[in-house]
Amino acid sequence: MAIEKGSLLASHDNEHEPGVWFVFYKDDEGVVAFDITREHPDIGYKSFESTLNFDDLKSETEKIVLLGGPERPDDSLIILHEAEASGADSLPLNSQFAMMPYTYIVKPGEKPVLTTPDDRPSSIRLKNAAEFLIVMGYRIFDTKLLETGIAAGRWLCLPATPDIVFKTGRRERRAKLMNRMN
Repeated sequence: MAIEKGSLLASHDNEHEPGVWFVFYKDDEGVVAFDITREHPDIGYKSFESTLNFDDLKSETEKIVLLGGPERPDDSLIILHEAEASGADSLPLNSQFAMMPYTYIVKPGEKPVLTTPDDRPSSIRLKNAAEFLIVMGYRIFDTKLLETGIAAGRWLCLPATPDIVFKTGRRERRAKLMNRMN
């Protein structure tokens, strides 16, 4: 499968980049993705609850902020959600997924603030109580190296499904993706 927005990537040997990577941007030079399996060690879910304008139906164990990657893990916030729940700030990725990019600003002694890419203060606004993930940070892969790795069988690339992304617990996502290949 070709790498495109809404693809999931995983290295076969779990050595290169452990985890499951959701692709949200690709061009000839780079593939930008975030890991949907690792919990952020420093930023807790509670700091976002006041910014949600809907009921969150996640189980308590899945109410976490994900560490998407090493690039901007402290201020680059992405809300990945179901496409049908898109709000005014949503960017469509494909027919099943959309995302909302924000900047997460923390000032000493104040509540964290979310701003849109054009620096407007914001909250997380979806049309209804949709499935979503909160991700901080991302990773940039070299497109040619990644495509070579896929062709050589070192990387797996499959279309993302809402079942794996939203309904499967973060610790089980990699195994479920690998099982899709069998």
